[in-house]
Amino acid sequence: MLRKVLSVILTVLMCVMVLSACGGSQTSAPKTPSDAGTEPTSAEDEPSDEPKEAASGNANVIYFIGKENQYTHWLAVKKGAEEAGKEFGYEVRYLAPPNGETDLETQANMVLTAISDETAAVCLAPNDAEALAGPCGQVKAAGIPMILYDSAITTDDYDLMVSLDHVKCSEGLSKVLVDQIGGKGQIAIINAVPGASTLEIRENALKDYVAQNCPDVEIVGETLYSSNDPTKAMNATYDFLTAYPDVAAFYTTNSPTAEGIASALKERNLGGERMLACYDVTDAILQGLEEGFITAVSVVDSYGMGYDTVKYAVQFIKGESIPGVVDKFVSLDATYVTPENFKEPAIQKLLHPLD
Repeated sequence: MLRKVLSVILTVLMCVMVLSACGGSQTSAPKTPSDAGTEPTSAEDEPSDEPKEAASGNANVIYFIGKENQYTHWLAVKKGAEEAGKEFGYEVRYLAPPNGETDLETQANMVLTAISDETAAVCLAPNDAEALAGPCGQVKAAGIPMILYDSAITTDDYDLMVSLDHVKCSEGLSKVLVDQIGGKGQIAIINAVPGASTLEIRENALKDYVAQNCPDVEIVGETLYSSNDPTKAMNATYDFLTAYPDVAAFYTTNSPTAEGIASALKERNLGGERMLACYDVTDAILQGLEEGFITAVSVVDSYGMGYDTVKYAVQFIKGESIPGVVDKFVSLDATYVTPENFKEPAIQKLLHPLD
C-alpha cells in the first residue's frame, strides 16, 4: 500500500513539474541526432578506432539512471554505458540516488529531470517496480524512448528492456546452492528491500525451485530484510542462527546484504559449514569467495550490461533493428562463480570489470 501511495504522489508531482518546466505546453518529441556526423551503427558493424564526436544539445544526451553508485557492479555498468556513449556519439549522463536502492523519490526526480531536459532517451534500472512505473509512463507520454535495464516495472510503459532472464538465472543459482548442501537441509532467506521487482523474482525463484524439486529442503522462517545495510544483514543472520541452529545455507538477493551475512558467518567461524549464495560482485564478496564464507555468486557482465543498454538505446533512437529482441526484451547471460571455478582466467576477468 505504501508503494502504491508513493507511486501516485510521484506521478502527480511529475505532472506538475513537467507542466511548470514546459510553461504548460506539450513536451516536444526528442530531436533526431542528425548533428552527430556519423552513420548509423548496427550490431554487426565493427566499432571505429576513434570515438565519434557528440553534437551539442540534449538531442545527443542519454540519461542513464542506476540504482546506486558505490558498488563494483554499478560502477562497471556506468563505465560500460559511458564508453558506449563516446563510441556512438552520445553524451551519457549517469545518475544514481546517493542513498541507494531505498531512495525511490530521488530516482523518480532524476527521471523527471530527463523529461524536462528533452533528452534523447532515458535508460533506467528502477529501484521499485511500482513506484517508478508512473515516471516511466511520463517518459513515454513525452515521446522520449524509455529503455529499462536490470529490472522491470509493473506496467508496459517502456520501449525496450535489457536484462538477465532473472527467473532462469535465479533458478540456476538455486540449483547450485541446493547441490552444495547435498539436496537436503534448511535454507534461510535474507532479502534487501521489499518491492524491487528483481529482488522479489530472485527470492521467489528459490522458493519455487525448492517446492518443485527438493522435498528434503526446507525454507525456514519468514524472509528478513536488510534495507541494504550490511549491519542489519549481520543481525538478521544472527537471528536465523539462533532460531535455526541447524540452518545449512543462506540465500540473499544483492551485494550489501551478502556482505553482512558473510561477515556474520566469519565472526562465528562458519565458513564452509554454512553455504551462502548471492548476486553480483564487490571486493568484499571476492574476499568471501576466497575465504569460503560465500559459496555461490551469480555474476552478469556488468560492463557489458551498461555498454549494450546504450548501444540498443542508440539503435532504437535511430530506428534501427535490434537483433535478439523478443517482446521488447533483450536477454543477457549469467555465470555462477563457486570456490571451484573462482581462479579460472575467464572467471577472474568477469569478476574484475573495472580492471
